[in-house]
Amino acid sequence: MKQLTSTPEWISAFHNGDGAPFRELFDTYHSKLVFFSWQMIDRQDAAEDIVSDTFAKLFRDRKKFETIDHIAAFLYTAARNASLDHIKHIRRKTASHAEIEYLTDESNEDIEKRIIYGDLLKRVVLEIDCLPESQREVMKLAYVEGYKDEEISKQLSLSKSTIRVYKGRGIEFLQNALSKKDIHISNALLLTLLINYSTTI
Repeated sequence: MKQLTSTPEWISAFHNGDGAPFRELFDTYHSKLVFFSWQMIDRQDAAEDIVSDTFAKLFRDRKKFETIDHIAAFLYTAARNASLDHIKHIRRKTASHAEIEYLTDESNEDIEKRIIYGDLLKRVVLEIDCLPESQREVMKLAYVEGYKDEEISKQLSLSKSTIRVYKGRGIEFLQNALSKKDIHISNALLLTLLINYSTTI
């Protein structure tokens, strides 16, 4: 996957509403955001609607953003807030029989767990973009694109042992970055997040 960069030319085209930057953003973040929202609300169709609205908001407010990091943070924050609003709306509206069944199947604790899971996933995905370039490429190919070590080795011209080292360093980097934000997560849970993410998008 091509790494997006906030060059002056790219940002200018983005501000002008050119199609190319938005296609790149859509290709990079759409499936990730759908999965992120889906983990919170457990409704894929509603998650896709939320993400469509999120990109519409991004287009409308595009001149407010000056970097890719700022754009990514907005996308995840807007999707999270919209997902929370969806949960509140569903719970208080006069629901159809199907919606009542959907609600009664879940406890407040289940919903809170999905919200926490979604927020944690957002933080992990954003931290991957902060990895050193070599580790970032390996982590994205392995856990975002779902490539096997042998395939990554051919694509990046690296030995499989080097790939395993980069993956290990990447996991360590993510744990340290999250711990600085008072988020302490085990290797097992972090790997589960990454594997579930790569197999769902």
